[in-house]
Formats: sequence, C-alpha cells, structure tokens
Amino acid sequence: MIFKHPSISKNASISLLALVLALLIGAVYLNSINSPFHFDDNLVIKNNYRLSSISNLRYLFKNPEYFKVARELTFRPIITAQYFFFKLVFKNNPAPWRIFNLLVHFGVCLLLFELLRLFQVSNRIAFLSASLFAVHPVHTEIFNVVAFNEDLIGSFFCLLAFYGYLQKGRAWRLGSLAAYLICCFTKETFVLLPIIILIYEWWQRERPLSWGNFFFSQLGYLIIAVLFLYVNRMLMKNPGSLKAAYPGGTLLSALLTFSVVLKYYLKIFFIPTGLTPIYDFPVFKSILNRPVMASLAVLLLISTIIIYGFKNKKKYAFFLIWFFLFLLPTSNIIPFWMILAERYLYFPLLGLIPGVILLGKQILEKINVDWWKPTLILGIIFLSFFSIMTVKRNSVWQDPEKDRKSTRLNSSHILLSRMPSSA
Repeated sequence: MIFKHPSISKNASISLLALVLALLIGAVYLNSINSPFHFDDNLVIKNNYRLSSISNLRYLFKNPEYFKVARELTFRPIITAQYFFFKLVFKNNPAPWRIFNLLVHFGVCLLLFELLRLFQVSNRIAFLSASLFAVHPVHTEIFNVVAFNEDLIGSFFCLLAFYGYLQKGRAWRLGSLAAYLICCFTKETFVLLPIIILIYEWWQRERPLSWGNFFFSQLGYLIIAVLFLYVNRMLMKNPGSLKAAYPGGTLLSALLTFSVVLKYYLKIFFIPTGLTPIYDFPVFKSILNRPVMASLAVLLLISTIIIYGFKNKKKYAFFLIWFFLFLLPTSNIIPFWMILAERYLYFPLLGLIPGVILLGKQILEKINVDWWKPTLILGIIFLSFFSIMTVKRNSVWQDPEKDRKSTRLNSSHILLSRMPSSA
C-alpha cells in the first residue's frame, strides 16, 4: 500500500472534529426522531407480528419460512436479526430505531473521515467531506423510513472492511473479512467491494500488477463473495418473488434510462430539491431523446476527467469511480424493481463528495489559485443549504400529506423496492 495514516500529535483536535460531526448530525435530524413509522415500516416492522416472537429466529436460515417472517425480497439475515432484537426491546416505538440509525450514520461519517486521512487527504478536506455527507438531504428517506437501514448498516461494515484492508497485519485482514461477510448479508450491493479493491490496487500500483499475487491476496474476499452469491441466489432464493423486467422491455432502454437517472442523481446531489418517496420517472427508448443526449454528453465529460485522473493517479478519480461503481446494482443492467430512489445514493455519495472536492482542488491548483479559501466558502454555503433542506425535509416526513407528491401514498403503501411475497 502506498498510503499510510498521517501521524497527528494532537488527538484532541480529531476528537473535537468528531464532536462537531456528532452535533451536526444531531442538529439536523433531531426533528425526525419522534416521527411515526412510514410506508415499508408498517409492513416489515410495526404490523409484522412474527417479529414479536423470538422463537421465529429459528427461521432465519430456512427457506421459504424466512421470507414469511422477514417480508423481504432477498435474503438479508443481518437486518432481520436486528429487527427481531429491536422489536423485542423497543416494541413499536420508532424513536430508538432512529437513534440507532443516527449512531450508525455517525460511525459511517467517522470512517469516511479516517479513510480519507488514510489516503493522505488533508484534515480540512476530510472533515468537510464527512460534514457534507452527514447532513445531505437525500439521506432523509433512510432515516425516516427505518426499514431502509440496510443501507446504513451495510455501508458501515463495507467501509470498515475496506479500511481494514488498507491496514497491515493479520488481525486487520481477519477483521476486514468479517466485516465484508456482514455487509454482504446485510444488502447485496456490498458484494462489489472486491472490485473497488482491485481498482484501488490497479490505480495505486508502482509497478505492473501481478495478477497471481493479487488473486491469492484477495482469496478470502472472493470466497466470501462466491459463498454469498450461492446462498443468496440458490439456497435462500425467494420462491415467491416476481421476476423483474427491464424498463421499457429491453437492455438498451434500461441503459438509456439509467444515463438520465445518473444525471438526475448528480442534480439532486448539488441541488437536492423536489425530493419524494416515489418517483414517476419516464423510460427512454431512443438515443435521440434530448434528455438522453444531454445525459450522455455529461457522462462523456465525466468519463474523460476520470480517465485522465486515473492515469495520473489523482485521488479524485478513485472516489468518482466509487460513486459510479456502487450505483451499478440499481442500474437495471440486471432487471430491478425501481428506476431510482434517494436511498440508493447513500453509499455512492461516500465517493462522490470527496471526489468532487478533490477535483475542485485540482482545478484551482492548476490555475494557480489558493484552493482553500474558495473551497471553504463554498463548503459553508453547501453545508448550510444542505442542513436547512434536511431539517425541512424531516418536517415533511412527520406528515407526508404535506408533500404534494406523497399524497398518492398512505401509511400502508408498500414501496416497490421490496415487493414482499407475503402480507
């Protein structure tokens, strides 16, 4: 590994930054803690009487009983076990569920901060990245619909696995493998971690990559990935799930639609307005559609920037690749139930935010401009804007009828992302 953790003599300053992060998270999400359960919460948690009996834990690894108990589309035993525990201890009080999610979110932000320092990113950029991630309004869906916390928990363990991989020593490697196993069985998205490890090794290499050595060094991760895919797709495949179809009926229409979705994701990253639980997003079947052409032009520009940065070992390139890679599982390349959702951005934003900041720093340095002052000013503006939008969005979640786009839904509505096979 070419990156080593920078030594910092004043640990108190790091503790202070962690405290500020905690206060930021608490301030913007305080008004969400006592909100009622929403949407999937009612089916999966509140009205799921099977969670009230601890004896049903015996079905955690039995098919098809698991899917009747968990009311999940796919096999996610870590999350289901957490639901059992919280239901037993906290019953149908949503506040402890949300407090737990906020603590996990705080842990994710700390891991992002430490990971960036491991990449020898300055404390200022690392803290700004973690702060912007902490308060971004697209996360309000995950916090207000507590049944979506597989993204939170999976993100924590996936980051922990990658952080452990970058460290030296057998204990770190074993801990990394354990964290990877947990995140895989929390949500399927995180099985892609070995790919980001491969990209990292290829990007930071000082000499040609030895594929044989790489394969054996990653054998543990590959075994876990194969084990997970076998269990998820063979042993514990949901027998009652419906087969998803490509948006528009073809792979081409799925790819064209996803290109427009990517542009929309970038839009709500910078300007997070018009957020809603359900999107009525159009399907595109022709490359000649104006939104498709505009999206492809944007993606071509971004791809050029990434390729240049990757060849020149620029840190922003790695983090921008992170963003696009972890959106692939929801891209409908493999048919999926939803075209887009705000919660799908949670883990990808861990790459996009530092990637954009580092790219901006690179551009400013290229034109001989002091990068920190404009970065600080823009950071404060976006931090304030995101914080205000998050607080406002939480107030809407307290009463979804306030949201014009949510009036089509009611508290028993089941989001298409789950498509449970049993009531």
